[in-house]
Amino acid sequence: MIENILDYKKHFFDRCIHYRIPMQNKSILCYALADKVMEQPDNIELRDLLIAAVCDDTFLISHFSTAQSEKKIGKKYKKLKKRIKNLTKKINTQHSLQKQWEQILSLEKVLSYEINPEQSYGYDEETEQLCFLFRKCFEIGEKDSPQLHWQIHRLVLLTGEYTELRTIAPIFFYQLMIKYTEQLTNSSEPFPVLMEDLWKPLIYKMKNSSSAYAENYYMFGWLFRKLCNYYQTIEDVNLPLCRYAFECSSNLIQWLLSEDKEHAKKYLTPCHYALNELPVFYWEPDEPAEYDIYEMFSVDADADANYFNEQYEVHAYFDTMLRNYILNKHVEYIMQFMYAIYLDASRLKSLLVEIYNDCIATDTQAKQVSKECFLVQIFEIMIDCMDLAVSTKVSAALG
Repeated sequence: MIENILDYKKHFFDRCIHYRIPMQNKSILCYALADKVMEQPDNIELRDLLIAAVCDDTFLISHFSTAQSEKKIGKKYKKLKKRIKNLTKKINTQHSLQKQWEQILSLEKVLSYEINPEQSYGYDEETEQLCFLFRKCFEIGEKDSPQLHWQIHRLVLLTGEYTELRTIAPIFFYQLMIKYTEQLTNSSEPFPVLMEDLWKPLIYKMKNSSSAYAENYYMFGWLFRKLCNYYQTIEDVNLPLCRYAFECSSNLIQWLLSEDKEHAKKYLTPCHYALNELPVFYWEPDEPAEYDIYEMFSVDADADANYFNEQYEVHAYFDTMLRNYILNKHVEYIMQFMYAIYLDASRLKSLLVEIYNDCIATDTQAKQVSKECFLVQIFEIMIDCMDLAVSTKVSAALG
């Protein structure tokens, strides 16, 4: 048994060496493998290596752990294989969703609003619920939306005529409400809905979003969640497909995942939720002291805690400054940081100092905080940026 387990591990590393994949930490391993998968999307071996790397929990990547018993190694191996099986199944389902969505996108525009009155029976409750959700999201009263019930009811009946639309009812009505808000509330005539326009992605402003924008973004997410909740009990509605379409419909998912993690499962497809939950972080147990940020710069833990808790506004000010500096001006630092972890402690240290000198040292507010506390802050922000880069790359490669 143990021989087979060790053979599996050896085979994994041999194939990574074959593809010239860096393996000094899990982050760079996953990022580099994902990069290769995107270059060679039909290479199943590369895909399987990436899946194994993403699912690993210190069985494959464990540079510093002490010797373990065969029993513990066996448990880690079984855990890894179970994760691989579950994730592979979700990835295959994701590819199926992609094909289904491509079929939806190929549909022609909605041509007919001719509804048989006899078909209206049984859809009243659905219409009422959709009107309620619409008015709640957009804060519009009945007096200010005189045509809403009539328009929504017609569209509900329309989904009864088109099986493809019924299957994706939550995302169909979400897109209608977002893109045809004015027509739904005030138009006394049936308005044309072009499928091409309906599914064209929306790009929202994410940087420096005001509180008003943030509230709108949250309510849009709320609307989609509530539509999914309502339709989850209705036959033939494909919620995973709706969530796939929601991810494709705009960049809103990025904001929601950063600001509304509590509901991530209700926004994401099963595949992307699984990838979002799996660790791709670099950290390993028993890491050498030379890579510990507090040891690296002899940081006083109490002073650092005081900086975060007692000088929160200053901390937030530099947090925003540093993230803008790294993500907008020096994104190359993220890769340099990723390559240096567990390989070159001196390079890691000098990189943090370089960022401090270029971005913080001359700011007047910097006098309120010790340099060492800033270096800890930079380190933590770099980790956040690195984790985001790796997760995004892995999702693009596997999903």
